[in-house]
Amino acid sequence: MKKITFIMLSILLNSSVFSQSGWQVLTTNYSHNLNDVLAVNDTDIVCVGGNYAHGDLIYSLNGGNLWNTTAVTSSALNAVSVTTSGIWVAGDSGKVYYSNNGFTWLAQNTGTTANLKAIDFPLSTTGYAVGSSGTILKTTDGQTWSNPVVSGSVTYEINAVKFATDSIGVFGGNKNGLQGFVMLTTSAAAYYSQPYTTLSIVNDIDYLSANVAFSVGKGGSIYKTTNGGSSWSMVSSGVTNDLMAIDFYDLNYGYIVGASGTILKTIDGGTNWVAQNSPTTNDLYGVSCLDSNTVFAVGQNGTIIRTTSGGAYLSVHVNDDTVYCNGYTNLIAHTSYSGSGSLSYMWSPSPYLSTTTDSLTTAGPLQSNQTFYVTVTDGNLSASDSATVHIGILPADSICLVTVDDSIGHNLVVFEKHIQGPIERYNIYSETNVTGVYDSIGFIPADSAGVFVDVGSNPVVKAYSYKISSVDSCGNETLLSAHHKTMHLSINQGAGASWNLIWNFYEGIPVQTYRIWRADTSLNWVNVGSVAGSNNSWTDLNPPPGDVYYQVEIVSPYICRPYNYKTNTNYNYSRSNRANSGLIPASISADFGATTTSGAIPLVVQFNNQSSGNPDNYFWDFGDGDTSHIASPSHTYIAVGRYTVKLVAYKANEADSITKVDFIDALPNGFKENNKLYSINIYPNPIKQNHSLYIKHKDITIDQVEVIDLLGKLIPFQLNDSPLLSEIKFNAIAKGIYFIRISDKWGNHIQRKFIIR
Repeated sequence: MKKITFIMLSILLNSSVFSQSGWQVLTTNYSHNLNDVLAVNDTDIVCVGGNYAHGDLIYSLNGGNLWNTTAVTSSALNAVSVTTSGIWVAGDSGKVYYSNNGFTWLAQNTGTTANLKAIDFPLSTTGYAVGSSGTILKTTDGQTWSNPVVSGSVTYEINAVKFATDSIGVFGGNKNGLQGFVMLTTSAAAYYSQPYTTLSIVNDIDYLSANVAFSVGKGGSIYKTTNGGSSWSMVSSGVTNDLMAIDFYDLNYGYIVGASGTILKTIDGGTNWVAQNSPTTNDLYGVSCLDSNTVFAVGQNGTIIRTTSGGAYLSVHVNDDTVYCNGYTNLIAHTSYSGSGSLSYMWSPSPYLSTTTDSLTTAGPLQSNQTFYVTVTDGNLSASDSATVHIGILPADSICLVTVDDSIGHNLVVFEKHIQGPIERYNIYSETNVTGVYDSIGFIPADSAGVFVDVGSNPVVKAYSYKISSVDSCGNETLLSAHHKTMHLSINQGAGASWNLIWNFYEGIPVQTYRIWRADTSLNWVNVGSVAGSNNSWTDLNPPPGDVYYQVEIVSPYICRPYNYKTNTNYNYSRSNRANSGLIPASISADFGATTTSGAIPLVVQFNNQSSGNPDNYFWDFGDGDTSHIASPSHTYIAVGRYTVKLVAYKANEADSITKVDFIDALPNGFKENNKLYSINIYPNPIKQNHSLYIKHKDITIDQVEVIDLLGKLIPFQLNDSPLLSEIKFNAIAKGIYFIRISDKWGNHIQRKFIIR
């Protein structure tokens, strides 16, 4: 097709063509039908259309990004053709107009009122216009039009005209409302062959060469000639929608458009046609190829669509995801692609990705929200997307039960570890003096048993309500669990020798029955009664003489197994405090020491019980998961670490406890005693917010001190250094677990954990 750049189209706008995949609908303010389109060059695009009242030229000067409208005539325009001499448009009521600048239009004298459907100029001033009632017009000067002298002319509706050379051309259209036809001229319309009848109405024709041409029409019909138009054969389109227009860019690439947004493409000269995804369901009436990839089509209701990728589309989508702390996830770049090239993938570099060149990559371990970017390309088309992987907070765990431990005189919070994930610790919360307000009272490491001793509790005085949470290794804390509340029992003298018992209801699990236990001074406990779970009082009418003790007990419908790796006593009941009739026990004070507190593993430590007040029972927690009830036990530490040791001393109805934080320092096997850094001590631990942390480092010169949170972030502080004791002051620091790294000038260092409450 010969194309020019005329004066109107030479006024270029400084806008670029956006490279997009597939077909896109272009925005215009035009709402009437557009019947034909011509891509003159990569900037200048011309369309014609209108309705019964006006015919318009719609044009773009920047490749289709912006559109302008010029009114030309009072009848709809149906076809456009451009040569080096100018631009011609043809339409209803025999209208043909010419312009050599795109602004002023000269009406041509056609001598007909027939509706003109198509126009074609094989030479710069020689052209043909065809239409209803068998109308065929010809001009040789681009100005005057007349019916050529023909032999064998017809009166059918003519919808299409196309010339391969200045003398060889084909006309096609509607023969009888049901069938179509094509007829050939080899003498510049002076003579025609007999019409070749096609099974479907012909709407458009295009030549690939002097011998090869295609026609398209009703019902998805495609016909092909290889002898210039003398004979035609059907080609499968694969569709049944009416086909309205066809245009070839070269001998291989061609496009067809039609009803309901139909788009077909060939890359093998019309042998095979493939349907493409269309961005519209409006009928399409015209199509024009700028090159094999850049194509415009127009149609119903002012529709203009464009592809710059040969209709091929490429899109990529990566799903967002959520993982737990230090978790992994597979990111998949899901593509939708209609091209024939080979796709390559490129993820933006990230230390968390297993690969950056595959469609599937594994991300992790992740400790904070991360966004990952991927670009997919076939060398021409590119598409990008991003996915954010969020660090999810673990679901809240639950308390199994809470109870008073007679042996230590404190409350126990017991829970099983149902939630699986990167849990670093479990926080324990107790209700404050303000109803419904809970405060943290301690924690349990994730690898220890789910039994917490509330050493600050005094169950003789009141009932306690508890909740728990879990904290992952990224510092994310779950919501608090549902609460459990202990029973607090009190007694008073009833009539005669009887005793009245009253207690608060246990809260946290359904209670069917409260069981009453009684003991004399020998502490031999006997079940003496029970009441329904809806009652919270009972009277002992026949107690034994002398001092007596009472407890209330419930049996849980659940069995609690709080130990990860040992077979220990299962917890399935909860008891209240002991209430007695007047016995006042002696004062107990717990204390202990050890023969050694530091050494290489396996480290054998002999603990010395130094408790006063004549306790007769003991409970030791060595900090590594092991416990003992021996008065002065020996214990072996087999793993490197610093261990907090706790002793509870008790008898009858009284107990006391003492906890020594980081009391035992188990060192690596082969540890050199002259490594003085290991003698450094930090205290207090835990510390309260806004309090100082102290480093005791006698005879050791500290070169560097760093404080790090669980995410590896350095925490600012003020260091007041001295030869024996250094003070660390924090400007602002949140509650949580932190690490302090201390180094000397020879590059040796130690790292210790501390807690801020």
